Amino acid sequence: EGIIGRVFKTGRPVVIPEIQEEPQFLNKTGARKNGSEKNTAFICVPIKIESIPIGTISADRRYSQPKKLDEDVKLLSIIGSMIARAVKIRRKVDEEKEQIRKELTTKFKPDNLIGTSTAMSEVYDMIHQVAKSDATVLIRGESGTGKELIAHAIHKDSLRADKPFIKVNCA
Repeated sequence: EGIIGRVFKTGRPVVIPEIQEEPQFLNKTGARKNGSEKNTAFICVPIKIESIPIGTISADRRYSQPKKLDEDVKLLSIIGSMIARAVKIRRKVDEEKEQIRKELTTKFKPDNLIGTSTAMSEVYDMIHQVAKSDATVLIRGESGTGKELIAHAIHKDSLRADKPFIKVNCA
């Protein structure tokens, strides 16, 4: 288990005042070259949503005083909480979008048709779109593909739903 894994698992910050003295560190970030890790501190804090770690944020700084490291932990914790809040809001927005999409799919899905694929969702969108207009609609397709069902769905959703439905087979 590495240092970042330890932060993620425990949910607590890790501060390493001098990374060149930490055997677990092993210069794994790749940014430290030519002895630049001398007198360098590593700070890593968890990013948490409702006490559950979802990630980490870390920084290197020149080591000077333990008090400065404590201040940096506080700063990174604040930044981590801002990131966590943004992630939480993004997740909520994504969930709401998905819920709205499901509701719209259910709402605009004609009763006489089945199917939930992307292609069928596009068909349902087209049905809803043309049903609200006065345009004449030509439905083409192979025999047995449900052209008449689509025509009934358009009529049922249209402003003329209370008028007779007359089908014309152009074959």
